[in-house]
Amino acid sequence: MYSPRGNFSTGAVLLVCVVTVGLGAVLTACPPTGAKPCDTDADCPDGRCRFGACGPICEEDGDCGDRQVCQNGACVSAPECAQNADCASGFECREGRCACTGDDACALNQACVDGHCQTRARCTSDASCPPGQRCEVTQGLCIPPCAFATDCAPGLDPRLATALYQCTQGTCFRRCINDVSCGAAGLICSDGLCTAAQCHTRADCPAGQYCTSATFGRCAAFQPCTSTSECGPNFECRAFDPQSCPPGFDCTQSICQELPRCLVDDDCRAALPLPGDPGGVDRVAYCAEGHCQPSKACAAREDCPTGMDCVAKVCVPGGCRGHVDCANGQACVEGVCRSAPAAIDVAGARLTPLVSHVPVGGSVQLHFVAWTLDGASFPSAQASFSVVGDDGQPSTAASVDATGRVTGVSAGKVTIRAVILGSAVLPISATVYVHAPPATGRKVVVIDAATREPLAGTLVRGCDGPMSAGPCTAPVEVMTDAVGEAAFPAFSKGDGSSAATFTVAAADRRPDGLPQYERVSFVDVRSGTVLVPLGANPVRAAAGFNGTVSFTQVHSDGAYWVGFGTLSAGDPSEADLRSLLGETFWVDLPGLPQKAPVPGSVVLYTSPGLGIPSEVKGRSLGLGQPGRRTVTAFAGRTSIEALMSVRSTDFLAWVGAMDYTLLPFNAIVSRAEVPDTVDVDNDGLCSNAAQCPQGPERVPDYFNFTPLTFTPHKAQRLRTEVVLPDLPPEYDTAVVAVVSVDSEAGVAPLGFVSRAAGPPDANNLRPVDPVVMRSGAPHGGVEMGQPGVWVMGVQAASLTQAGGGVGGRILRGNALPTRAVVAPLLPSANGSTVTPGTRTFAPAQPQWNTLVSEGGELARVDLFGADVRHRIYFEAQGSQTLVSLPEAPTGAPGNDPVAEAGARLEVTVIDLLPGVTSQDAFDLGGADLSAPATLIDGYSRWQGQ
Repeated sequence: MYSPRGNFSTGAVLLVCVVTVGLGAVLTACPPTGAKPCDTDADCPDGRCRFGACGPICEEDGDCGDRQVCQNGACVSAPECAQNADCASGFECREGRCACTGDDACALNQACVDGHCQTRARCTSDASCPPGQRCEVTQGLCIPPCAFATDCAPGLDPRLATALYQCTQGTCFRRCINDVSCGAAGLICSDGLCTAAQCHTRADCPAGQYCTSATFGRCAAFQPCTSTSECGPNFECRAFDPQSCPPGFDCTQSICQELPRCLVDDDCRAALPLPGDPGGVDRVAYCAEGHCQPSKACAAREDCPTGMDCVAKVCVPGGCRGHVDCANGQACVEGVCRSAPAAIDVAGARLTPLVSHVPVGGSVQLHFVAWTLDGASFPSAQASFSVVGDDGQPSTAASVDATGRVTGVSAGKVTIRAVILGSAVLPISATVYVHAPPATGRKVVVIDAATREPLAGTLVRGCDGPMSAGPCTAPVEVMTDAVGEAAFPAFSKGDGSSAATFTVAAADRRPDGLPQYERVSFVDVRSGTVLVPLGANPVRAAAGFNGTVSFTQVHSDGAYWVGFGTLSAGDPSEADLRSLLGETFWVDLPGLPQKAPVPGSVVLYTSPGLGIPSEVKGRSLGLGQPGRRTVTAFAGRTSIEALMSVRSTDFLAWVGAMDYTLLPFNAIVSRAEVPDTVDVDNDGLCSNAAQCPQGPERVPDYFNFTPLTFTPHKAQRLRTEVVLPDLPPEYDTAVVAVVSVDSEAGVAPLGFVSRAAGPPDANNLRPVDPVVMRSGAPHGGVEMGQPGVWVMGVQAASLTQAGGGVGGRILRGNALPTRAVVAPLLPSANGSTVTPGTRTFAPAQPQWNTLVSEGGELARVDLFGADVRHRIYFEAQGSQTLVSLPEAPTGAPGNDPVAEAGARLEVTVIDLLPGVTSQDAFDLGGADLSAPATLIDGYSRWQGQ
């Protein structure tokens, strides 16, 4: 029978069901008699469309979803249980549901009510908890008394629980860094621990106090005033702004209010202007004593009060910034112009450099510094100088004037003695070697780069003629004599018209069997007397110090102690974050569940809420370059926000808030690496298989490094605005240091700051904002150097990862400027290669042409082999496509890095100071490479893989 859709009769539907049953198919979903006809489920509001008529939602459990059953034609939740055994501990089966039997069955923040676990109201104090329980206010939980921090959060990893909580007299307290970190209104951070706010309005506080906030209130005493002179240090007299008026307080009156807190000057830009203050929107400040000190805007020093400088348009504490700022007869020491002490008050003295080499007719300036009994230093011009020979008798091989300038007269070794007449200090001395020019041909003088003493018995291989003419077909090999000289009389005369190449290698070996010294080549030298400083072999070796930092005299406050030391860099082009701050150590930082990477020179202590320092990392294990070096140490107490930044270059941004100290004249020695027997860096690698199943490693010989003790106690009072250049794209961070540049110590940092660069712009350069940095004033003998600013472009990741590169500029002058504008950094030689088979170096183009066009003059290729480093200098030229690499002398110890396929390559290009040429760097009579810090204007160093 045909019927239009939607007009089936009920009888027809039943007939279908009957017929179907007759066929043997058992159907239980037939619609009831009188059911509403339908096409889809949408036509059945309370059921399902079955065989053209609305029927029940379900007929069996399979018609329902997971965890449901079919009951009376409807899908309902399946019972939780059928018996008590189906329920968790503390629950019983009631009418198919697991019901709690008591509060212990529920979560800590719940109670059992009529068999249901219901969230409790948050507790605010112990009084709102059941007997025998304590309130942990940040969670609002009533919990049993604790014995350990792990009891405060039993579900957390014990290390994280200990980092987050503190158990004090049975009560759990959440650690914090500020009020916001406690997580809720009505809670405040007090002594590093979260606790309930003390008040909500002034009525909650005793007389003479007000409530600082309605949400994070503290009862604070206040002192009415009419002028700031009535207030204590770091407070000022002012009224509250109406928008910040404390609850219930009469804000028409002025009271002594604490100045905004800060670490560095940048913090004060956000903190000021202070609303309601007469200074208004023009108000400026600088950071001192941990507070933003109100100051005056300026355009020049003349706009500021006496004794203040104008830096970044703000009047800041001043002082002399170089000897030229002082009157005749005075010197700038620790930022103050001082007169020379009386001879009778002098208690000690030093002379620098200790060892020098000059040609006949050449000269070197010696510097004499004196100390008084109170430890104050002075670069004295009062010393009396004399020249003596090896026999102790007066010598005519050199002359010395009243200022300490020594001039070579004839070949020989002389001793320069200096004494302050009338003082009890014994004469001090320095050694000067005078070298005669070669009668014919060329001469090579080889010295130890660290001590500057001559190296006798060293192998020198010479090739007459330019390397560009092809491989050396007639090499000449000579051994140096007692004063480090090797003569090549048959070579062309070194008058600038012809070239020769020299390679030096010493036969000495370290206790581990590797060469003691590196190999050094000077390619296409045109001078007659060549000075070659031979450095310690850095392969599987390092130099540094093992220091302790005392915090007893620091002026800052905070629950965390942070300090570090760093060595001056004899050759700044070799320095990077690793050499300035040390290898990566892995330590457990408070608040972090896992170990964090921290530079080896950093020392950490913590004591949140206790005041007694607890060691996190107790030794300052720093790296650096061998030689007579200055150590600068910084230390301070701070907050956990600053503490967390020690994992990155960010922590340099607040070094200006630390105190500092200077330790000059330290002998730093290179030593072979040793097996790590105790996992000194906590990286899981050491020779103790039980302690370090991952395997062994070799590390610097930290425990035999020069031992030092630092007690930073002087505030960094000088300020300098540094206008940074846009960085080449390979660098993402600028590191800036105020420095003292000295011919012996090198570049000694007096203060640090770092600044992250922005993303590359349309010119593929990364812009960097200017920075105002604080630095210490030189003293203790460091004031003999030249003031300057050292800027490095680095990859921030290079603090904890090897590789990458670094670029730098060094500004210097007679005084530290208040504003330093830094020239663009050189790009890197990224992509340069060495071909061992042909012994050639291929500079990457077009980068190389750009390097030369932007000032690169002296090139250095370093090849680190399995046994030794070969260092090769040559003049950088834009037309270079291939540079031949010389061979070492016969019998040179160690495998040849140039011939090793796996040797690591570094390429450095140096921009020399104006007036200095690459040939001067090779020449004994020029600005030679025995003091590279004094001739470098800028550089870039690319580190290959």
